[in-house]
Order: sequence, then structure tokens, then C-alpha cells
Amino acid sequence: MSHLILNSPWLELHGGPLARHVLYAMVAPFARRWPEHRMRLPERNFYWRSISSAAGGEWDLDQDMRPPKAFPIRVGWMHAILAGHAQVAKGLRIEVPVLVLMSARSMNGPFWNERMYSADVVLDTRTMAARALGLGASVSVEKIDGGLHDVLLSGQPVRDLAYDRLRRWILGYVIAQGGGVGEPPAKGGAQ
Repeated sequence: MSHLILNSPWLELHGGPLARHVLYAMVAPFARRWPEHRMRLPERNFYWRSISSAAGGEWDLDQDMRPPKAFPIRVGWMHAILAGHAQVAKGLRIEVPVLVLMSARSMNGPFWNERMYSADVVLDTRTMAARALGLGASVSVEKIDGGLHDVLLSGQPVRDLAYDRLRRWILGYVIAQGGGVGEPPAKGGAQ
């Protein structure tokens, strides 16, 4: 691997290390005995609503692959996620250049707000940016104003900005360093 590009990665739990430690202590005993047990968490459709053409977003989604509400969260899966977050918090020492694309802001809450069409409604972007810096020695964080949780599913003008930033990073870190990738993505889309 010559480089790594991450799009809105989940690098830490909302609430940071304290929330992660508390949840881990609650989940660990159940994960060993009942890993398939479903966790009862608040279910919101904000992310789906921000991207789905059926709700004001731009994308025609397959309901089986991307339902309005999240897939059930199992105790064993959450246990693995929390263990991964603990490793990320210690630092991963990735040796290749890393690009983290992310929204410039988060918006979370119990009720839908139209501003959620231009924010990450899934993850805490401040925590994401802080954790990203511990991924390796060469990490670039690109905060995309108006970006959604999955930056590359944002509206066309925001997507164009994200691809411009991606292109600049590829030109600087991959092509200039002889990464052998060829031409960067054309404006407005990936190759």
C-alpha cells in the first residue's frame, strides 16, 4: 500500500474515551455470552434522509442495502468496534500518507433540522479530526464545508470541492512521489 484515503471514518465514539470506556464495560460481559444480542439504541433516519432522493437527498438508494434506519446493532459487533477505537486512540503508526476527508461540522440531536443536509449527522467531526492525527506520521485532514457524513455523497458543489481536495492530495502525495496511480479523478467523479 502506497497511500490511504479515508472518507468520514469512524475513529472514536461520540463522547470520546470516557464514553467508550463506560460502554465497553457494559458491553464486554454480554459480548462473550450473547454476541448476537441486539442492542436497543435510539433509531433515527437522519443520515438516510440527507442522502436519499426519496427524502430530499440526491441518491437513489436500494432499501435492502441502505434502509431508512440503521441495521440492528449487535453486542458482539459493538464490542469489536470499541476495541478498534481503543487501538486507534493508542495510535496506529500507519507508515504511508493518509488523507481523511470529512465534513467541516457535525449536527446531532433528537429532531430533524434542514441544516442536516450540510453536516455529518452520524459522527462527531471534532473527535474524528483529533483521532485522525494519531493514525500515522503523515496525515492530511480535509474538512469539507457543507459535507455530509459520507463526504462523497454530498450535493454536487460540495462533491466537486471534495474531489478538488482529493485531486490536490493525489497530485502531491501519490503522483509526485511516483505512486504509479496514473491520472487523478476527473472533476466531479472518481475513476
